[in-house]
Amino acid sequence: MSPGGDQRSSRIAVIAVGLFLLFDFAALALNFWLSWHIEQQAVGINLAGRQRMLSQRMVKSLLSIERSARAGAPIEGSLEELRLSFSTFDDTLRAFTSGHRTRGGGGDEIDLPPAKGDAAVQLVQQANSAWAPMRSRLIAVLDAKYEDFPEVLPLAVETANESNQTLLRLMNELTSELERQTQQQAARIRLFQGAAFALALLNFFWALWLYRRRILLGDRSLTLLDDIIDRVAAAVLVVDQNGRILKANDNAERLFDYARDGLQGVAESQLLFPDGHGLQARNSKGQSFLVEIEGKEVIVDGQKLRIVSVFDITERKRAEEYLRIAATAFEAQEGMMVTNADSVILRVNRAFTHITGYAPEEVVGQNPRILASGRHGHEFYSAMWEAIQRDGSWQGEIWNRRKDGQAYPEWLTITTVRGDEGEVSHYVGTFVDIAMRKTAEDEIKHLAFYDQLTQLANRRLMMDRLPLVMASTGRHGRYAALMLIDLDNFKALNDRLGHAVGDQLLVEAAARLKACVRSEDTVARLGGDEFVVILDDVGDAALAPVHAEHAGQKVLLALSRPYQLDLSNTGGEAHHRTHYCTSSIGIVLFSGQSLTADELLKRADTAMYQAKAKGRNTLRFFDPEMQAAFEARAALEDDLRRAVVEEQFVLHFQPQVDANGRVVGAEALVRWLHPERGLISPAVFIPLAEESGLILPLGHWVLRTACEQLAAWSFDPAMAHLTLAVNVSARQFSSPNLVEEVLAMIEVTGAPPQNLKLELTESMLLNNTEEIIAKMHELKSRGVGFSLDDFGTGYSSLSYLKRLPLDQLKIDQSFVRDVLLDSNDAAIARTVVALGKSLGLSVIAEGVETEEQRAFLADSGCHVYQGYFFSRPLPVKEFSHLLGSAPQQ
Repeated sequence: MSPGGDQRSSRIAVIAVGLFLLFDFAALALNFWLSWHIEQQAVGINLAGRQRMLSQRMVKSLLSIERSARAGAPIEGSLEELRLSFSTFDDTLRAFTSGHRTRGGGGDEIDLPPAKGDAAVQLVQQANSAWAPMRSRLIAVLDAKYEDFPEVLPLAVETANESNQTLLRLMNELTSELERQTQQQAARIRLFQGAAFALALLNFFWALWLYRRRILLGDRSLTLLDDIIDRVAAAVLVVDQNGRILKANDNAERLFDYARDGLQGVAESQLLFPDGHGLQARNSKGQSFLVEIEGKEVIVDGQKLRIVSVFDITERKRAEEYLRIAATAFEAQEGMMVTNADSVILRVNRAFTHITGYAPEEVVGQNPRILASGRHGHEFYSAMWEAIQRDGSWQGEIWNRRKDGQAYPEWLTITTVRGDEGEVSHYVGTFVDIAMRKTAEDEIKHLAFYDQLTQLANRRLMMDRLPLVMASTGRHGRYAALMLIDLDNFKALNDRLGHAVGDQLLVEAAARLKACVRSEDTVARLGGDEFVVILDDVGDAALAPVHAEHAGQKVLLALSRPYQLDLSNTGGEAHHRTHYCTSSIGIVLFSGQSLTADELLKRADTAMYQAKAKGRNTLRFFDPEMQAAFEARAALEDDLRRAVVEEQFVLHFQPQVDANGRVVGAEALVRWLHPERGLISPAVFIPLAEESGLILPLGHWVLRTACEQLAAWSFDPAMAHLTLAVNVSARQFSSPNLVEEVLAMIEVTGAPPQNLKLELTESMLLNNTEEIIAKMHELKSRGVGFSLDDFGTGYSSLSYLKRLPLDQLKIDQSFVRDVLLDSNDAAIARTVVALGKSLGLSVIAEGVETEEQRAFLADSGCHVYQGYFFSRPLPVKEFSHLLGSAPQQ
């Protein structure tokens, strides 16, 4: 070869190598970029599918929270699941909108670019609009307190159900759009890869031909081969006839993780080997990865060599896997159907077959009219297709028919798919069978508005209907009535026989109430044993009270009839018991909306308590005087609670005198020193303390103060002999810690227990008799005495009386008052004295106000007295002066 030809040939070879390297590098970079783009698209497809799942999960979590909150069950697990689903859904939707890092399917952080293409962007915008109301309701639930759940949960469930369907449709459409974009990208990659590889191979062999030509011409052939493979962007191996590597370029050494020239002499089989998934490569660390190879045999200096180009296809395989996953999304739980532009079915998924019963081969090529149920007219379908043509989509509830002929409701979404030119190419329909959901919605509605035990309207439904009745009466100038009904002594039945038996009575009472009223009237259960009846239109102002009272008397009569209760589950011997239960009713008449619903209920409640105060099993109409008394009582109760906390009480002491006029003891009587009203009689506040439960802390204060006074008297020789009687209420004596509390007070104060006398009433012995006797014996063993107060006024049982560790009987003042005028009272007084003597008990008479009464009692054998004839109840200072001693407190 001439020098000029040699130079030209060298320049051509260098140019060929340069072009090969440049083209190969550009092709590889573009290939990697397109593969990465497909991977991102596949991630978007998966996340869109996950959004559907999260939307449904949030609705299920809401329903679970509502059921648990209503049942009083724990809700923390469902609330945390709702919080996690909400956060993930919201974060992913924002990622679709603007692109940022979000959580992937495995919980790892990934970069998700925003949706691209007009169709995808529009779908994401629609999804944001549908998500906004649901998002605000869910935030209200997540931020709500437990007591606010009855208000926020129903609204959240309703909004979530509506938004959920829209979000499901939009995510399905977004999935389809992303799949379409991904398929287009995949097609471009395959076309580009084929062309790039063909051109690269052609360029390579052109350079190789030049290189070979130079070898034949003897011009630095081996050096040129080294230069070629070192500059190639792919990993290149030169393998000899024995399968060992003679030369590897830098890219190959990086791919297989070998040091410089570390691949020379390594067997090709050590690096490349087939398995069930294709051709695998193994690097120096033993890590395997998928590859593709292209090989060409060449002759160099008479030696047959193979030039092997190795391509790592891991990323490409991953992108293909994402495409397979995207295809799997078609087989979701929602039924899916794809038609062409002429509405001919092209494809259905497995869920379609599961829901409709039609196999794919039975519907492909058919019109979707094969599913029509016949329940919708021509106008319905015309409006549906008009919306599809106008908006590109439609969704709504529709009735279709399964293969077996059964009609069922489904939520259907139809989406238009358009080609590059904007023409309609396909329609995609997705649907879910909502038969169970509609049943659940009916159940939720029933749970929200009806009492589950009695099936009556609950408070919420009653409060919805009451304003409507108020408005109606105002428009027509008529009156309506609100009756508040409370079952008398229902708590005693519940406590004695259990809630299951109590529930039987409530169910029967509810049925009787419904039978007493008209169909247009409302019967509701407020809770516990309280019911409300709204009588719609009971006449004008003159007739309304008459009709309301007639209805109330009818209810009283119905509820007072005997109840047959099943006791088979209570463990008793009898399986049935006849139980009698009366009721108390408060009635308020109204016309128009001058009062609020709450105010009407408040007035009816006031009237009902007045009925209870009048002996129960009766009814009372509300009047303003009653309300004023009720409010005064409520104010007094508030003051009493404050008085207990601030200890606004003092003890007065009424002397107990023997036949010689000597003071032998006293009864401690509590008085309330009100900061504004002054001294308040116990006849006013003791009944209120009993009803409100304040008798326990009040009784504790009285007993403690009495013990402190006894301890003080024990140091005064003139008063050390005195006994002090303290009244103990039934609720106080029923306390399981009574014995421990009394003994602790005696020990702390230093009071002599033999001087402390606890006064009980006969009514306390009616319930828990054995428990009371046991407590009395335990206290008696520590020196504490007992007196039976008001003896003869209650349930006097001699069998109990002889078992009680009593020290004294007290003749009630009701017998002493008329003992000189009423022979019956005189006989009772003598009988009590005789009974006391026969049982070895001392007897004291209270309420002695005259010398004649004292003389009669003395003649009858009673020699200890208490009453105004001797002294009124005195403050401790005056009481001490009475005994001629310095006051001690």
